[in-house]
Amino acid sequence: MSATLTRNGVDIDATFAEAFPMKATRIIITAHSSEWARHAAVAATGFATSVIACGCEAGVERELAPQDTPDGRPGVALLLFAMSGKELAKQIERRVGQCVLTCPTTAVFAGIADGEPVALGRNLRFFGDGWQISKVIAGQRYWRIPVMDGEFVAQESSGVVKGVGGGNLLLLARDTDSALAAAEAAVAAMKRLPNQPRRLWSTARPTRSPRVPCRDRCRRWPVTPTWRPCATAMPRPVWPGWSCWPMLKSRRRSSKSSRRCLTASARCWRQRKRR
Repeated sequence: MSATLTRNGVDIDATFAEAFPMKATRIIITAHSSEWARHAAVAATGFATSVIACGCEAGVERELAPQDTPDGRPGVALLLFAMSGKELAKQIERRVGQCVLTCPTTAVFAGIADGEPVALGRNLRFFGDGWQISKVIAGQRYWRIPVMDGEFVAQESSGVVKGVGGGNLLLLARDTDSALAAAEAAVAAMKRLPNQPRRLWSTARPTRSPRVPCRDRCRRWPVTPTWRPCATAMPRPVWPGWSCWPMLKSRRRSSKSSRRCLTASARCWRQRKRR
């Protein structure tokens, strides 16, 4: 006999539900506004209802307030599951590269610090065609990839942990309208419950550094988990501490006198003589 629980006049039977061992990860997508973060999240979790034909199962965990994200902007947390870590790594790279990188003003970060690291922005950096740069903040490496609307910031890797997939909810009602209303009410109730992940992104905060003016009238802001605009930039936010970080075209060409200084969505050129 199965246990029965009654809530608000509804009988809930705890019956059998299958479950499978899976690999899981959590990523955080941020953007200029919560609406654009949702656009990227919905695209990244599309066609992910089952591992049978979709490669992974993915969904939106919850929306995040600016104080809950690494860069202080509105964000969305996603959960992705696959039957193996190798397949999950493929799905992360494909979905972030095709759905998040292509969405304006977005950035992506690891949503869990535990587990085996897999590539998040490590391979996506090659979309920069040699103009991408990296920065280590609080022990974490981030990649800054120039795009048409400014830059795309991606953490180098995300953690993969053991998870459980499966489970069934059977809603039995007198008619279609009642069944749909019950499903919508259940989803609304679940969205109000905060999740309790083991550990979010790195809780270590970078140390502050003084402002350093640049000859190109850009300013290097203090390295803090907030976004501030560059003095000569367009409205696209700049990753803190990088607004005037000089970038070499490639290690092979580092001896050339031409160096580039990226701002938010404008590129300042300056010529320097070899020292």
